[in-house]
Amino acid sequence: MSKVFTYQTRLPESSCPALDAYAMLYGQGERKLFAAMQSGRGTVNQLKRDCLCRFGITARQFNAVRVGLEGKVASIRERRPELISEAGQCIRKAERVIAKLDAQIGALRDPVKAPMAGRPVKPVVPGLRREKLAAATRRRQHKMRRLAILRHRLQALKSDREAGVTRLCFGSRKLFRAQFNLEENGYGSHDEWLADWRRARSNPFFVLGSGDETAGCQGCVARENGDGTLALRLRLPDALAETHGKHVNLDGVRFAYGHEAILAALRSGRRITASTRSGQVVTRRTGTAISYRLLREEKGWRVFLGVAARPVEHVSRRESGAIGIDVNAGHLAIAETDRSGNLVSTRKIGLALYGKRADQARALTGEAAVSIAAQARAAGKSGCWKNWHSRRRKRHWRRPDRGGPA
Repeated sequence: MSKVFTYQTRLPESSCPALDAYAMLYGQGERKLFAAMQSGRGTVNQLKRDCLCRFGITARQFNAVRVGLEGKVASIRERRPELISEAGQCIRKAERVIAKLDAQIGALRDPVKAPMAGRPVKPVVPGLRREKLAAATRRRQHKMRRLAILRHRLQALKSDREAGVTRLCFGSRKLFRAQFNLEENGYGSHDEWLADWRRARSNPFFVLGSGDETAGCQGCVARENGDGTLALRLRLPDALAETHGKHVNLDGVRFAYGHEAILAALRSGRRITASTRSGQVVTRRTGTAISYRLLREEKGWRVFLGVAARPVEHVSRRESGAIGIDVNAGHLAIAETDRSGNLVSTRKIGLALYGKRADQARALTGEAAVSIAAQARAAGKSGCWKNWHSRRRKRHWRRPDRGGPA
């Protein structure tokens, strides 16, 4: 399975009523489909026929809803074993802390009968001892409450795993719980919260692509303009045709990163002629599948475009030699050899990351990698990485006078 790279940009139109209506209808269909799938009512084909008639969407749009929902459910189920393991670790840690607090409280109440870890307790002023005892008791109470919550959470996770139940809150649990404390969360009334809640439940919608469709996607067709920008032609559901039309045109779309890869994917479409088993000649379309996800934010709509990675042509050959990269504390040492292993050239790339921020370190490392890749591409040779710190751990790299082999 090939990798899929996702690129994003903001749409020129900050607000679009047709996109808002599409997202609202998509969210309703997604929630109804999730409820039906969890209850086990009918097969996928039966649910598909019901959704097509009830929400007025096309079969391709239903497939997009189903694929997106199945991805969310699969991610929750895959994450569940890790959550169970993390909850168990937190429970064991809380139990250790409570045990230490019990010993500390016992020592503060009677330092003669309950010494901590066999060590005599230093004399403490009675007033200060009472303060420490009260603080330890309060902390133990909080830890006991936390332990009860963790045990309840662990039991709920195990019960859902055994029953095969998947819990998914559309709109986020944080926003759902905000209705119980309106003033603390900045809401003047329940209607204000309800408006945000409905808006959050219908923020994104997904448009599924396929390689045998026009421009890689039937629901959203992208065309290249003369100035290099893209024009998106979004297919609306049939239920919105009377109020918003059949299509929405989004012009002037440009991606800051990956624009050339997107254009290459659009240009890869071809029409091929094939024969069926009966001998009938048919014309088919082949190309790169492109899927779209549109997300509504505070500043407007943002589009995420997923493109399958195209195979990269290999230009390096082992018979040409190799380029060795040695990672050191403050620099990279680069050595180039020929096919016989003879040294051709050496150079160093400064890479002092001490005191740098995470983004600065990534930028410096990326520049060094680009420089090495350019050298390898020009020479047609592959690279071999060696870590100076890792080889120091090996015994055969140690000096003979320090226990290494002679």
